[in-house]
Amino acid sequence: MIDLFEASKNWETNDFGWKIAPTGLEWIAAGDWAKLGEGAKLGEGAKLGARAKLGEGATVGEGATVGEGATVGEGATVGEGASLISFFGYADGFAVVLAEIEGAAHIGGGCKFMTLAAALEYVAKRDYRPDLAERIGFAAAMAARLGLK
Repeated sequence: MIDLFEASKNWETNDFGWKIAPTGLEWIAAGDWAKLGEGAKLGEGAKLGARAKLGEGATVGEGATVGEGATVGEGATVGEGASLISFFGYADGFAVVLAEIEGAAHIGGGCKFMTLAAALEYVAKRDYRPDLAERIGFAAAMAARLGLK
């Protein structure tokens, strides 16, 4: 796991506060801009796209991709081999993301990363997490529109 905050602490910064990637890194293209929070981590073989943002404590798993302009919020998890589709903000204290792995929708919520079906089942049993259920519902609608399983 790469500690992105540490790895980028000596990078040049532009006038807008974005860090500018140097040459020679496998996980981000030279010259790409990124915002990398303290404690943000990137797994082996994972990649960041231009203008990617990873909040404080966010984790991107092995082989995962954070696409151009994508945001992984503070404390969010994008699992191994996933491609991030959308960040849905925070619910009940958890960052919520929709990701895709081999055509299937997955939800990252706090430290959990599971299939969309498992996430829907999870919130159905927890009426005390209405904000989380709402965001997972939004993610389900987006996944259906995108044709994800």
